[in-house]
Amino acid sequence: MKLDSSKTIMLDTRGPEVRTRNKEELVLKKGQELPIEHAEFFKDSFDTLYIDYNQTENVPEGTILNIDNESVVVEVKKSKSGKLIGKVLKE
Repeated sequence: MKLDSSKTIMLDTRGPEVRTRNKEELVLKKGQELPIEHAEFFKDSFDTLYIDYNQTENVPEGTILNIDNESVVVEVKKSKSGKLIGKVLKE
């Protein structure tokens, strides 16, 4: 078999895409602690990040969450009973 160099192969190497469920825009600051919780539907909140990922209890501490194509980066500092506490690394 001979490979044709005129063909391009695209790989999807990103992990699962998690969608936010906040109706209101969150104003985040670097170093800020941020509660993160699962929500099936959109919710009003100015201080909690709601996401559509329903297995937050499986997210280990130290996990890096890239939000909005890495314009916001949050590290999970605490994980307990499906409720996460993140620290904003980049805003």
